[in-house]
Amino acid sequence: PGTFDLVGTIVYEADEQQYNSVFYNGTIEVTESGGFLSVESVFLVTLGIALTGLLGLWIYGQIQNLSK
Repeated sequence: PGTFDLVGTIVYEADEQQYNSVFYNGTIEVTESGGFLSVESVFLVTLGIALTGLLGLWIYGQIQNLSK
């Protein structure tokens, strides 16, 4: 996403002469699609679940070591 300069030009020939005509010269803004699920959000949720699971296993191991 970001802003970009866009120039639209038509090149044509009439009566054996070549002409250029600019029909758009301005700035456009490109944005990401606003879908419900993005690759980034799926990755972050999966990473959060994995880290929570690893933390749970570590805590479970610590409890097991303390109860011996």
